[in-house]
Amino acid sequence: WLCKNNGFLMRMSVRVPTVIFKHIQGFVDAALATHALTRPEVGGWAIHPGGPKIVAQVVAALHLPAGAERQSLEVFERHGNMSSG
Repeated sequence: WLCKNNGFLMRMSVRVPTVIFKHIQGFVDAALATHALTRPEVGGWAIHPGGPKIVAQVVAALHLPAGAERQSLEVFERHGNMSSG
């Protein structure tokens, strides 16, 4: 990451979507379990719009319902990667 006067710049490894796919399910399920919840009980999902590949991997790994990613992708289309200012 590089800090600049107007924010920060980062370069993301091409491996990030694969790593997310591998680990997100366990992370999310553990977080939900602390509140006695499961994925089917969640009414909506906010997926960090780091890019279409990342969003797609989250949707696939969590077996989210069709359209669960729509708003996250709309944010990405309007504002780009929300991590890279």
